[in-house]
Amino acid sequence: MSPLGKWVVYLSDVTGSDQIWRAPVSGGPLWQLTDFEDRVMEVHWSPTGDYLLFGKDTGGNERLQMYLMHPDGKHTIPIDEDPGVIHVIGGFSHDGKRVSFASNRRSSQHFDICVFDIATGVITTICETDGVYKPEIWSPDCEHMIVSKRRSNLDDDFFILDVKTGMMSCITHHENEEIIFQSPRMVPGENAVYVLTNWDTEFIGLVRIDLETLERTPVYTPSWDVEHFVISRDGRWMALVVNEDGCSKLMIQRRRTKGWKIPPAIPVGEITKLTFSFNGMHLAFCLTSATEPSAIYSYSLDIHRLYRLTPLDTSGIPPETFVEPEIIRFESFDGREIPAFFYLPHGAKPQDRFPVIIDVHGGPEGQRRTNFAPTFQYYLSCGFAVFSPNNRGSTGYGKEYYRLDDKDRRAESIRDVQYGAMWLKKCGFIDQAKIVLTGTSYGGFVVLSAITNYPDLFVAAVDVVGIANFRTFLENTTTWRRRIREGEYGSVEEFGDFLDSISPIHKAHNINCPLLVIHGRNDPRVPLIEAEQIATRVRDIGGIVELLVFDDEGHSLTKRTNRIAAQAKIMEFLNNFVLDKDVFGK
Repeated sequence: MSPLGKWVVYLSDVTGSDQIWRAPVSGGPLWQLTDFEDRVMEVHWSPTGDYLLFGKDTGGNERLQMYLMHPDGKHTIPIDEDPGVIHVIGGFSHDGKRVSFASNRRSSQHFDICVFDIATGVITTICETDGVYKPEIWSPDCEHMIVSKRRSNLDDDFFILDVKTGMMSCITHHENEEIIFQSPRMVPGENAVYVLTNWDTEFIGLVRIDLETLERTPVYTPSWDVEHFVISRDGRWMALVVNEDGCSKLMIQRRRTKGWKIPPAIPVGEITKLTFSFNGMHLAFCLTSATEPSAIYSYSLDIHRLYRLTPLDTSGIPPETFVEPEIIRFESFDGREIPAFFYLPHGAKPQDRFPVIIDVHGGPEGQRRTNFAPTFQYYLSCGFAVFSPNNRGSTGYGKEYYRLDDKDRRAESIRDVQYGAMWLKKCGFIDQAKIVLTGTSYGGFVVLSAITNYPDLFVAAVDVVGIANFRTFLENTTTWRRRIREGEYGSVEEFGDFLDSISPIHKAHNINCPLLVIHGRNDPRVPLIEAEQIATRVRDIGGIVELLVFDDEGHSLTKRTNRIAAQAKIMEFLNNFVLDKDVFGK
């Protein structure tokens, strides 16, 4: 939100890829501020109101470049434009004079902490590092920063950095055990930092860390994960979001008082991007539900009223045609209950027999949520049921649960997918001979692993940017990311034989269903070689496989034209190998 509370800036892909838009808080016309061919990845408003800070990449390569722009969308100024360098935005100092960021200019593996002085245009390297660091927040007096170091996808540390001296000291030091630290916040006049962490707890809660003694004091300890947390600029208000079984619960508290309040009339769905106005009287956030695309809301703390700041855009599709899923739990091989979202077409009856798509999320530290999934709604309109499990290894269900697939337990999460398919066969509604498996990124690996280990369960499969060979994946992913991912999967040097044993490429001869593989040529996370080698191997053994590569995309399809092309190809593929009708009416 703008410093005077008049405007909110946000990203929207309504024109085809994420661009910056501006909306008046009081209602009125929306203004598009950028119109690049490639996506904008984030945007921040200066505390002085003079500038917007944003970052964008090219062709999905994730090499973010940083720019300042006037709030009217004019006079864009590059900060540190170098297409071979990755920049990680920290943000504006509280006085609006400087911008913090991390850069791997010195070394591809190490992200140094840097500061850009807006008045002089000078960039200063504050601290050279030995890993993947990011400036999180400035202290209110602008003399320090809280900096994070990523050790693995779910293991971090926070440091306090003296901006003048470049000296850094750890405030969350821990050994061996993976601990999550996120969302650091500070308030004026208090020598402490508030963080979300699961240190010594099963679920992520809110903790206050005294910066002098490093003593930790629990502020809010839930029975589900707290996933977002903010403090108003003046320190009067706190807000957090609890993830309860995939649904978001917003809670607000006036600091130094007891009791968290749940605002009335907040729709059920997923809440992200919490932001207090500068005067602390409004809380803005994004909200999406299973039947509503994302929109921006503002909650007034003085009159307790909720406002929608952006329109509900369903592209002319009646919202009542969208389907709400049921949250079910099925028993897996070891008796553990696995949660899943189960969508059935409107009017479904137990005697009906729908083809079903099992869609596996990426990560593996992800979670299927109660948010809007347009592809799911499209599949439902074409006569499919959709089943999306949060198999072991998913976040949102506690520390023990997301560790259940680490390293040599990897195959157990694949067995969850097997048992999910077996549950579908017994539940009614489903045509047992028409179970399709789809997944993206790590979910793509799950697809390839499941169709090689349990080939008789699936009639067709779609792998999007998935891992086929853990050895080549780790050898070819970006150098700094390799160290992060080894914390989850294990290193080639130590776990090479095991990684080979679970890599689908070595069992491709078992695949007996048609396979569609989709990938972006510029993918820095899962390189294109993963798609190419699995497609080649299946083709060599006489299997049915199609490979679709987008030359101007990376790890995700960010351009609308490409998403449409990919979805059209998927539906053509499913029509050819699963459906008994032509969904395009030809």
